[in-house]
Amino acid sequence: VVPPVLRLSNGGFIKDSFSHGTLHYTTAGVLENSSNIGISLLSQYLDDKARYNYMVKFGVGQKTAASFGAQASGHLPKPPWDVVTTKSVEFGQGVSATSVQVAQIFSTIANHGVREPSTLVTKGTAADGTVTDTPTAKPVRVVSAKAADEVRGMLETVVSGGPIGALLRIPGYRIAAKTGTAQVADAKGGGYGKNYIISVAGMIPAENPQYVVVVTFGPTTLGTSAGAAPAFKNVMLDVIDRYRIPPSTTPAPYVQTTW
Repeated sequence: VVPPVLRLSNGGFIKDSFSHGTLHYTTAGVLENSSNIGISLLSQYLDDKARYNYMVKFGVGQKTAASFGAQASGHLPKPPWDVVTTKSVEFGQGVSATSVQVAQIFSTIANHGVREPSTLVTKGTAADGTVTDTPTAKPVRVVSAKAADEVRGMLETVVSGGPIGALLRIPGYRIAAKTGTAQVADAKGGGYGKNYIISVAGMIPAENPQYVVVVTFGPTTLGTSAGAAPAFKNVMLDVIDRYRIPPSTTPAPYVQTTW
């Protein structure tokens, strides 16, 4: 059950980006509608340390194996977390990630729960024809294949029925995606300012993912990820054309979003 407001023990509260009464969302419904309250309530099923360890295994808070210049590691505070952070970290406050890290997370879900090292170059060929393979990290099992595949199915509802699904859908193709609207921290400290980083990340074809696309814009005063949706769709169309992805032949499975 998702209440209109989630009151915290320290007197603070968490609200969603849209006003609502009491809602009956499943986990899929929480993801489809980007409910901060819903994901905060779900977070209580894992303690802080367990959630932190999962985030680390997904690659949050550390540089990727791509090893490109000026790569950022992002920010992931270690627990114990205070009463606000333990909830808000679930929907992205108090933590930051690069677009490459986000792509890595989605590729892990697409790859049935195994995180493959991110790379820019797989090998190099010298003028004399000598081929040198670039060193890479070993794959990491982050979650079970069952868990990853269930999440992938839930993310299809974002496109098939989410608030901006109409802006993301491509007829004939199944796409699993998630929108993102992140407040930018005030450089002077003391909370968040009026700017946002908006994004859409997703995978295609959802029934057997081969490609991950992440589109990120900002800082911007536009506080909705709908602004990134057209670019995401255009990139997906280019991927379909460039790599000749055939249309999906099976319908998306039914995933219940409310009860």
